[in-house]
Amino acid sequence: MPADQSAPAQAIGRFQPPDVRRRQILDATAALLLADGYEALTVGRVAARAGVAKGTVYLYL
Repeated sequence: MPADQSAPAQAIGRFQPPDVRRRQILDATAALLLADGYEALTVGRVAARAGVAKGTVYLYL
């Protein structure tokens, strides 16, 4: 298959499509809520669990 017709490479690392990043943040939030409850939930913990910066969490609110 010629290079110009190949499937796009999957994004890795910090270059994720918005829908993938949103899902990472939501999954991290759900896991933290189930594990520790609402009182222990912080933006910093969500960001750390999702592997993103705090600002990224705010961007996707």
